[in-house]
Amino acid sequence: MRGRLDHPAPARRASGPDRGCATGAEFEPREHISWLIKQAFHYTRRAADEAMRAHGVTSAQGGVLIRLAQRPGLSAADLARLMFITPQAAQQTLTALEGLGLVERSADPNNARILRAVLTTRGLEVATGCRADALEVEQRLLGVLDADERKAFTDFLLRYMCDSPPADE
Repeated sequence: MRGRLDHPAPARRASGPDRGCATGAEFEPREHISWLIKQAFHYTRRAADEAMRAHGVTSAQGGVLIRLAQRPGLSAADLARLMFITPQAAQQTLTALEGLGLVERSADPNNARILRAVLTTRGLEVATGCRADALEVEQRLLGVLDADERKAFTDFLLRYMCDSPPADE
């Protein structure tokens, strides 16, 4: 992430352009796990964005399509909670997907103010392709780890997410 004010430019690169693999006298990434997690997220997000582009959607839109394929009838509020995004972002994503003809929404029979989203036939096709490509990206990115390392990495991330104290404490 060259040019960012919060992190000095690396003195040399260990491997790969702008992957956060660099070391330098002023900043050592291995000492800052939260920075590494952020860099890994951005690296993964770029790879996912590239894969989803082949289906005519963003990675955020692909994620919503995949969720709706798994759980038809979710509302924007449901998606926001499941995907850790704002209700406004979920609403905008659903509106865009509706415009692309991938999602249809209808009023909830018990509360007309709630709109339930389902995939169209084309939406299901795109969701299926997005899911397959997302899994392929994950396998490619995790290909640097052997089976034991993948298990340890997964265990670490689950413990980090589930057992860490909430940010507001």
